[in-house]
Amino acid sequence: MRAKILIAVATAIVLAGCSSNASRISPLPSAPSGQVAAQQLPPPPSYPQQSPGGMQQTPAPQGQDLPPPPGAQDGAQDFAALPSASSPAPSGPPTKESVLGQWSIAASGETCQIVVSLTGWQGGHRASTRGCQSPELKSIGAWNVEGNYVALKDNDGNTLGRLAQSGNGYQGRLDLAGAVSMTR
Repeated sequence: MRAKILIAVATAIVLAGCSSNASRISPLPSAPSGQVAAQQLPPPPSYPQQSPGGMQQTPAPQGQDLPPPPGAQDGAQDFAALPSASSPAPSGPPTKESVLGQWSIAASGETCQIVVSLTGWQGGHRASTRGCQSPELKSIGAWNVEGNYVALKDNDGNTLGRLAQSGNGYQGRLDLAGAVSMTR
């Protein structure tokens, strides 16, 4: 009984403190709005380069392409391998890096989104769909590169279908939904 009274008193104190603080909070002023001006950005600044002996070299003239700063080259190749929307269609079998990212997926008369990542998952890597209505597309939970195909799988690692590279996307069949395509 005593514990119930203590809880009730503590609750009343907390609620009283919340209501008194709420009346002291004033609204933030609105942010100014105005015109947005578009203009060319200045070229990036140059930086001193280190020679192999540790001596500084003169910086490259502005407006020319600069190599990455010393020490930044280690991870530069990781980003260079990722595809962009303007990249030409890759040749050969698909790679994990060429499949990564967000795609539009179309099957069973509907189009929705699929996001594929390199997070490990049953039978491959994690995939998730957004806005899909059909049970077949909603059940996609994983993917993997298998030879010349991108295999779409359910959350248990069971293969739902395979897609082959076609231009800048992939086309194939889902076991239950028939024809399927992934495009950027």
